[in-house]
Amino acid sequence: MFPEILYKLPLEHKKAFLSGYFDGDGFLEIKKDNKLYSIGFSTFNKRFAEGIRDLLLYFGIMSSVRKQEINYENELNGRIIKKRGVSYTVSILGGEYLEKAINILDIWRTKDRELIKKAFSEGYCNIDIIPNIGKKLREIREKLRISTYKLQKEKFYNPQRVEVGERQISRRNLIKLMNEYLDYAKKTNNKEVIEEIESLLRLAEGDIFFDRIKEIKSIKLKKVYGIINSKTENYVVNNFISKNSSTSLELGVDIGSIDLVILLGSPKSVSRALQRIGRSGHRLHEKSKGIIIPFDRDDLVENVVLAYDAKIGRIDKVHIPKNCLDVLAQHLVGMALEKVWDVDEAKGDEIGEKASEFSAVSHCYLRPKYPNWQYNLFTMVHGKTKEETNSIIDDMSKEIDSKTHMPLYSSREFKKVRIKYFSPEFEKWENEKIELV
Repeated sequence: MFPEILYKLPLEHKKAFLSGYFDGDGFLEIKKDNKLYSIGFSTFNKRFAEGIRDLLLYFGIMSSVRKQEINYENELNGRIIKKRGVSYTVSILGGEYLEKAINILDIWRTKDRELIKKAFSEGYCNIDIIPNIGKKLREIREKLRISTYKLQKEKFYNPQRVEVGERQISRRNLIKLMNEYLDYAKKTNNKEVIEEIESLLRLAEGDIFFDRIKEIKSIKLKKVYGIINSKTENYVVNNFISKNSSTSLELGVDIGSIDLVILLGSPKSVSRALQRIGRSGHRLHEKSKGIIIPFDRDDLVENVVLAYDAKIGRIDKVHIPKNCLDVLAQHLVGMALEKVWDVDEAKGDEIGEKASEFSAVSHCYLRPKYPNWQYNLFTMVHGKTKEETNSIIDDMSKEIDSKTHMPLYSSREFKKVRIKYFSPEFEKWENEKIELV
């Protein structure tokens, strides 16, 4: 286990521990051109590797923990030593963080000191970059009306080769460039560009790192397991109750109470993003919250622009079609066909579970029977046409053990909202309505 007391010790003690551990189980990676690629620490304990990673964060150094299967033999004093198992490495890749690590580590091994000195004289491997960002940099520069000649004349960083895709830009240079652009934007009071620059600064100073995709394989799995509550189709991830959904968020289908919407990939339009995220906090005085997780670099840039447009209220133009009678017919059919069933009260829970398993059923309730009303199971059934819905009901009647059943047809919908009852907000709303009455 990792000695957690290290978290409480002063920085000089943390430095001494990292230096001593590097002397024992540290390593250097130097490329063929003698450029320093990375330095790191190795261990056979995952928790220990995570502890070193966390300790490096105290010095503002980002690192990555990597897992590796090992199986090799060494000869020592005539003895064969076999090593098999799983090892973990904490790697600090080339760039600003690598330079920071070199400065804080008191490296005792003479050979390592000489290698680092020689490697740094050749330059370090700048792998800590923000890839494929040239187009965005050019857009910002042109909005500010700054020429690359002016940047070069002022002996500042010239992004011309980055803009045309001939090279990538490191985080350190991106931060320098964005701070320079930010000064220009503030002088001209260009608020739109200021927000774009600040978003790129957050990206450069953040903990999102990029790596090359070496290989993509298609695999087939015989079995996939998931811990899912079949009644609600919810599942638990890191103590959060989660639910998979797709376009039901956009269509506004009744999907229950949601605190946070997570969108995997770009929703492709601002209105879609607002509509889907708006399904969270769907109560009085609540705010909608959402997170968009990009799939790749292009998706990341698209999501940054989309989130910015959503923030300033720049929504896609809406074309409203006229005379959509097919949509009207489907809506009327879906809201008209509600079904009530007379089922055995002793088997009510079992029959209700079976009825709720039909995908066409959106609501299913078990209620008490009354002298003048023998129906105690209520289901709302949806279909594209009346014939399709009746066919679904016929299938349900074969599975549901009921004495009789009856359709209830709706002709008009007066109210459909989600209300959190017995809350302070509801009590306030109720008192206001009572005063009006």
